[in-house]
Amino acid sequence: MPFHVLAFTKADTAAATNEDIPGVNDQWAILNTNNHYLLPQDMYLLAAYWQNAGATNARLNTPHYRFLGMPSIQPVNRTAAPVTLAPKVVWWPQKLIVPKTDDVAFEASNDGAGAVRGIGGLWLHDNQMTIPYSGEMYTMRFTGTITATTLVWTSGNLVAEQGLPAGRYAVIGMDVIGTNLVFARLLFPGGVGPNGMRPGVIARPSILIYQDETFRKGNAGLFGVFESTAIPLLEVYSNGANSAQTVFLDLMKIA
Repeated sequence: MPFHVLAFTKADTAAATNEDIPGVNDQWAILNTNNHYLLPQDMYLLAAYWQNAGATNARLNTPHYRFLGMPSIQPVNRTAAPVTLAPKVVWWPQKLIVPKTDDVAFEASNDGAGAVRGIGGLWLHDNQMTIPYSGEMYTMRFTGTITATTLVWTSGNLVAEQGLPAGRYAVIGMDVIGTNLVFARLLFPGGVGPNGMRPGVIARPSILIYQDETFRKGNAGLFGVFESTAIPLLEVYSNGANSAQTVFLDLMKIA
């Protein structure tokens, strides 16, 4: 699995500059005593996202980047939820490395009155962005009934709208819709540890908005592979109540 999405969140301080935003507990990357991530392996920057009603800037702060310059996250989403074509930075195909020995801090600035909930995301990849399969791609609809815990990754089952023919499938894109959702990611069978990256996307809080094609139709490489009898779990990250998810997976039948 080539990439993983990490989440960060904090109720901000008024008119803060480069405020440290703690990471959210994650099963792949651990948090140190500063609530900064430590990665289990060297990774590369793929994309980043920051939403806050008073957002002015965000950046990544690691020992490696302090030698030259800390990458800014621009544009930012100056609202409290994902919007149509939610602004984000995409670094691929640049190869900005994040060494596994570095702690990864997410810092954000705002011009607001404070106590506003900000949420950030960081996508990291392992430099394997190609899809090692070929074939027809189908976009299939799935549903979930996960009762989300606010500001915590919450997982549950996906149910296919129609039964998948027996075989093996590669996921090469995803789109997720659900009230108050910010992010969603997949947990493939075999799961936790250095080989258990959880690829994900910016979600759509409403059917009325839409996102770009960054994480669709092979543009971000391979999400993972599953058997028709073992559909991956969905994990959601929400900023409020959520108990229903609509998921579209771009699939390629490989066996």
